[in-house]
Amino acid sequence: MALVVFASWIKLVSFGGPSVILNGVLLIPLTKSPHRRGRLGSRESQDWYASVRQISRVFDRLTCKRHRIPEKDIVLICDFQEASDQAEADLYAVAMEEFGIYNPRIIRDGLETIRQVDVAFDLAAFEGKRIIFFGTWFHYLRILWIIRRHPKSKEVPWELRGAFGIPRPKEAVTDIILTLVFPILDLFGLRSWFVELTNRRRAEGRH
Repeated sequence: MALVVFASWIKLVSFGGPSVILNGVLLIPLTKSPHRRGRLGSRESQDWYASVRQISRVFDRLTCKRHRIPEKDIVLICDFQEASDQAEADLYAVAMEEFGIYNPRIIRDGLETIRQVDVAFDLAAFEGKRIIFFGTWFHYLRILWIIRRHPKSKEVPWELRGAFGIPRPKEAVTDIILTLVFPILDLFGLRSWFVELTNRRRAEGRH
């Protein structure tokens, strides 16, 4: 817990893409499991909830400026549902309501981060908007790798923000391992194999 408090003083922000003026901005969380099983601490102290809180602050700041952005430009891209529990996107939407956000756009596509990033860039390119991605601190470096390797990351302006909170212990271990291992798999052309393996497990409602 002390590590989380200390780390919260650090700002994780990365930028990329061309410097151009576009039609607006999409706020897109790259989801971590919000399900209670296997987590420690209060709901409000969790990493995924910190990401929702961060989105609400950015949304409030942007809507205070001259160009108000609609709630539909907060986009939940996820099709994962844990066995015997609510869909991941629905749990994020419920948390957003606690911050006064009632109408995020939900796109039920993507069982893992790579697909979520694909859908996000396609949507932003189609709508002519830049993206602010929101991730969690253990997930941050892998997200950054995936974004920077995406072909549209040179065409669509993007930003990645990291939120600090308590991770699910099992996912924290997985994230640490994948931060090191996934770039190697990717460089050796095994990305599709990894996605297929992950999708098979997630389709069964398993993390």
